[in-house]
Amino acid sequence: MHGQIISLPNGFLRDITLEDVSFINDLFNEPDVDFFYVRQSYHRTAIAFTSFLVSSLEHGRGLADIIIDDEREPMGLITAEIVPDNTEHIRWNIGYAVTSRNRHKGYASSSLAGYMRALSDFSINTACLDISIDNEASEAVAKKCGFEIRDRCGFLDHEHPEVGLRRHWFKSIHAQDERIPCFQRASIAYRNKDYLTAIRLYMEALKIPQTEGSQLTDAQIYSNLGMAYSSIGEYQKAYSYLRKATSLGLINASIQKELAWLRNNAGIG
Repeated sequence: MHGQIISLPNGFLRDITLEDVSFINDLFNEPDVDFFYVRQSYHRTAIAFTSFLVSSLEHGRGLADIIIDDEREPMGLITAEIVPDNTEHIRWNIGYAVTSRNRHKGYASSSLAGYMRALSDFSINTACLDISIDNEASEAVAKKCGFEIRDRCGFLDHEHPEVGLRRHWFKSIHAQDERIPCFQRASIAYRNKDYLTAIRLYMEALKIPQTEGSQLTDAQIYSNLGMAYSSIGEYQKAYSYLRKATSLGLINASIQKELAWLRNNAGIG
């Protein structure tokens, strides 16, 4: 995932860099973010924490992305760290935070869902969120994305007692959505510019019933089909599939830009 941009319905995720120090500083200056997002004591400064995340990303110890809106403005942060697990060898521990002025707009849930799709490229099967019982907003995001509590008793982190009682929320990454394997292979083919294979696999994915709560909606697949058809010059089909995606409520900057290009350069629409 290092270097990969993850598309969202309302923006995208990109790798964190040292140039994001100022944004990270502003984000963690918000009292609730500073309180609920647990960091080690030696990562309390923005430069130390940003440097740690960049190093983890570059050395394959974890993932860290800035949440960006369609106007390319930073909205928040999402990270995934590989940690030991009592029931498996390792798991992904995910954390996220969105600036207060941009909450209740779906950035946290769409970013978490995007991470879950991207993490399916790895063999690790379990994703975990550590959420304070006082953080109702984060619990709502976890529920929306299909995470579940396995131990309702919770735990107290003795290194961070100020956060209070926390609970683990878990979700399996693989096999939670029957469309994922087909969609994954299609996306790999698309990245390799094997557009005909990508189209065939996206079509196969459409035939598989959508899993409730999945982000792999018909609209998302129609959008990808539109981009693939445009890449091989079949502009009428591209326009048709992109319009199908927008008619189902998937509207983002990439789709709008492609539709505008098709109208202005291919004389369609």
